[in-house]
Amino acid sequence: MMRLLAALAPDTTLLLAVRGGPAYSPRWQSEASSLVLHARRQLRLLQALQVIQSHSYQRIMIPPPSRTSNAELAEIIQLAHLLQGAQVEATWSYVDFPIPADAGPPPEGEFSVAILHELNAQVGGRHIPLGMYQCVTYLAARIADPAEAAAAQAGDSIRLLPGSIDRALITAVSAAEALAALAARSGVPPTC
Repeated sequence: MMRLLAALAPDTTLLLAVRGGPAYSPRWQSEASSLVLHARRQLRLLQALQVIQSHSYQRIMIPPPSRTSNAELAEIIQLAHLLQGAQVEATWSYVDFPIPADAGPPPEGEFSVAILHELNAQVGGRHIPLGMYQCVTYLAARIADPAEAAAAQAGDSIRLLPGSIDRALITAVSAAEALAALAARSGVPPTC
């Protein structure tokens, strides 16, 4: 029923009747009903939750619609897109970057950097681990304080600011892909 309501075109009219018999309801215009908009919103949420569930062993409960804000809905849908292989573009203002043990001298000028974060879902106030990582690639970064960065030791964090552009690309990677990337670098996954 939810899929039917969500798929109704704006000019659709419904009439409940027995085949070949009289109508049992007045004509219902889908464009005049908030039920169609609600069904579309809920269907998007249900489809996103289904994708997230396919990546978790924990049982995901459908959050009550009355308590799911538009921001929470957007986060759940974006997470589902990431899990399906989409790349999300975002802007950023700063990031604190943990210096790995094998780091060389800090770069000068502008550079790009990718940081792995553990990828988890927040659904209905519950924290759900997914066993995946989120790779955020900051396309143009610069060190906020070069003197602080020069004195920083492994394990310290330095602040990075956007360079000529403030764009970041976000993708989801499996734990195996994250470990392979780290093995190639001989590093430890930085977290924020």
